[in-house]
Amino acid sequence: MAIYTDFDFVVAGATGWLGRATLDHLYRRLGDDARDRVHAIASSPREITIAEGTPVPVRALGELSSLVTKRPALVFHYAFRTKDRVGDMSLDDYVASNSDIRRNVVGFLDKNEVAGLFVPSSGAAYAGMDPNDRSDAGVYGRCKLDDERVFEDIAAQRGFCAVISRVFNLSGPYINKHELYALSSIILACLKGEPVSLKASHPVWRSYYAVADLIELAIAAMTAGNSAGPIRFDTVGAEVIEVGELAQRVLRVLGASSACVERPYVSAAPNNYYVGSPDAVRALEARFALAPRSLDRQIEDTAAYLRDFIKGKAGE
Repeated sequence: MAIYTDFDFVVAGATGWLGRATLDHLYRRLGDDARDRVHAIASSPREITIAEGTPVPVRALGELSSLVTKRPALVFHYAFRTKDRVGDMSLDDYVASNSDIRRNVVGFLDKNEVAGLFVPSSGAAYAGMDPNDRSDAGVYGRCKLDDERVFEDIAAQRGFCAVISRVFNLSGPYINKHELYALSSIILACLKGEPVSLKASHPVWRSYYAVADLIELAIAAMTAGNSAGPIRFDTVGAEVIEVGELAQRVLRVLGASSACVERPYVSAAPNNYYVGSPDAVRALEARFALAPRSLDRQIEDTAAYLRDFIKGKAGE
């Protein structure tokens, strides 16, 4: 199937990490056709810039339900109020806000021929399965589960493939909210020549998946055909690593092995293991002959982006 000639592409939540990375992917492959065939959607209209200074026009979310594409659409649904917003709003407002976003996406699906839908959920969906979990992760996870159910049902009714990925830890270009992610904060400290400061006094385990690999895998899965139902997988990289080891790995890969890593004494518990199940993602990678990037490559790719980010901030 000629993926990049047969479809239009709708990217809802275009200004976030996954959105910008997806736009970059599509613009590189479509070239001059991208402006006609890629429809970027965000909370408000604006123009953003992706790699090599390429400008991308972005429409407001409220326009999505009236958008009609010329070709069958592959839809990337990234629009969502993130977990860090849970504490900034009342519970009712947070749930209502995500429901409003969902209605706009459903409005588009109802009016267009859709070839596939990618909905990145979250590892927090597992926390959301416990109705008694009132933490931010639990609230966020239940809203993500609502998205999963709604879009799986629509895909089943309409006969297109819904790809649901529960995202745990990503790496790569367009990473944002740098202070919230261990990988980006470690890399930034290293690039700035500062000590790497780890706050966790207990084991913290993570497994990283490259954002570019996730996009490639999602497109392959959406367009594979013959899907008997939704395609589900957790993002799990080639290895699982504790953040203390991750810090040392970053320093080694970036040639700063003599730099200082500061961390409190690490007790045996609690053991923070935020890693999904690898079975489904490994099976999909084998099916589509896609090999995930190594952790070292992910560190290099993320650092390359953050170097440019630092240069850009310095030039402001």
